[in-house]
Amino acid sequence: MMKMKTILISLMLGILFSFTCFAADGQLSFSDPSGNVGENITLNLKVKSDTPLSRADISLRYDGNALQFVSGTDTDGGAGTLRVHGSGDQSESNTLAYILEFKVLSAGTSTINVEKQEVYTQDESLLNLTHVGASTVTATGGEAEPAESASESASSETEESKEEKEETVNEGVKLTAKDKSITIMNPGSDVQVPAGFLESTIDVDGHQVKGWVWKAESDHQYIIIYGMNDAGDLNFYRYDLKEKTIQRYFQDPLEEEQKKNAESYPELLNRYDSLVGKFNTQFILSCVFGFLALLSVVLAAFLWQERNRLKRIIAFQKDNIGIDKKELRPNVEGISLKSFDKDEEKLDQTKMITSVRESLIEDDLEDEDLGATRAISVERREETKKKEEESEDTELEIEDL
Repeated sequence: MMKMKTILISLMLGILFSFTCFAADGQLSFSDPSGNVGENITLNLKVKSDTPLSRADISLRYDGNALQFVSGTDTDGGAGTLRVHGSGDQSESNTLAYILEFKVLSAGTSTINVEKQEVYTQDESLLNLTHVGASTVTATGGEAEPAESASESASSETEESKEEKEETVNEGVKLTAKDKSITIMNPGSDVQVPAGFLESTIDVDGHQVKGWVWKAESDHQYIIIYGMNDAGDLNFYRYDLKEKTIQRYFQDPLEEEQKKNAESYPELLNRYDSLVGKFNTQFILSCVFGFLALLSVVLAAFLWQERNRLKRIIAFQKDNIGIDKKELRPNVEGISLKSFDKDEEKLDQTKMITSVRESLIEDDLEDEDLGATRAISVERREETKKKEEESEDTELEIEDL
């Protein structure tokens, strides 16, 4: 029984450990740095989980007018958009750490938000982030001192003026773009609209103008229009719907990669759903097979016990049958030769008496006076012979034994 219990426990533990674990959970958090205008600030980004992590791919959005990206761990981009992709610093257990450095351009409060994130564990499965934070950057300080004129800089080459100039450059500088106007045109059949955009319309001074918006976004921040500038050049332009500014459209590598990722997102989502479905099927099959295996072991143990019980019953019956046979068997060894000798003497005496009777009967039959009883005597003689023969047969059987 101890052996069977050990087998059952081992099987149950094997079934439990064979089940695949569900996706792990984690948290993405930021620090909230502060600094003065013109200074560099450091932003800490960390992803923590209860399982070892491999890498992350995180897209960040910030105010390009308030902050200027300088450098960062596994980070590239700029102009309001950053991409953090890589393994980062893994010196802390189950943590991916990234350090980003910005330069403060203007006073006030700005935020750095997560636009998209993908974090992978060591087995390349997606981490489920239960918390995705954001960073609040606080900048203090007034506007920058006006820079010295070019003539004054040229006339003074002293170290003091150089230091003052460098100090002025390090302060926040306001940038004012010149006014720009374009004439909206309809693109010809030979003009290719940038990939990933859908046709839309906007209202410009009461006129409905055709443009294109990014199809992966629901809350559109800008629209692309086709127009001609003052120099007569035709091109696509990006029109900021919030700040009402115009900029020549160009597709930077980061934006292009983000668009490709956005286009491939539905396919990845379908693959993820398919993998989840397969996992659920495997989990159900594992449970069924585990239950059947456990049931088989229990049934085998029950049959083993029944087999041993039947063997004990059969052995008990065989022992009882052997005893009965011994009781029914005659004790031949207990019969002595002396008893046979005595029986033979008695038999001889019986034979002598029988012969005398036969002679008397024959005499009676010859006597005429006994005629009435002759028939009865003959019948008695025949019965006597039969009894003698039966007794002889019994004696012979005893001798054979």
